[in-house]
Amino acid sequence: RRPLWVGPTTVAPVSDSMTENAEETGGGGDSDLGGTLASLFRVLESRAVAYGTLERAFKTLVGLGSTPLAARGFAQAVAEVTSEFAACSETVRGIETQLRGHGREDLAELVRAMQGEEEKKLKVTVQAQQLKKQYNEALAHGEDCNCGPEAHKAFLSSDVLYQNSLGALFRQKQQVVERINDLVSELREAYYAELEV
Repeated sequence: RRPLWVGPTTVAPVSDSMTENAEETGGGGDSDLGGTLASLFRVLESRAVAYGTLERAFKTLVGLGSTPLAARGFAQAVAEVTSEFAACSETVRGIETQLRGHGREDLAELVRAMQGEEEKKLKVTVQAQQLKKQYNEALAHGEDCNCGPEAHKAFLSSDVLYQNSLGALFRQKQQVVERINDLVSELREAYYAELEV
């Protein structure tokens, strides 16, 4: 009979290279404030592309199932995205330093807060993917439940648990994205104000 999905297992921590800022500082090399902020927005675009790569690779993995080919493709995508996120984090750290050099502690704090929220977003994204993968594997390795009303009721309960868990992660991610958008809006206002000077 179909095995019951009893909830998410302990989620493995996201690798440090995907979530932690690099210790070294870097940046776009622009000496003016407007150029520094423009560099930041380019990093945000790079992150968006990386998220798209990760999501497409995961959908392919789920669609093909846990085949060796799908697993290798997803592992390769994760490696590429991990490298991209690490580079983005390093650049953002450098931009924060540049902003402090411009005497804009206020903007530097916004960038630091944004980076913290980006780390949360990545963790929640990976947790949601792992949750979906666990549930799909539980379905794929089982058979149709035809062993009576009690077993069917138990399966429906496990499905509700999955939906609730996934929904909670989705809401958490939405809240994080809203905070990121608010911070980016403030940074864009500063950027446009600088252009008018």
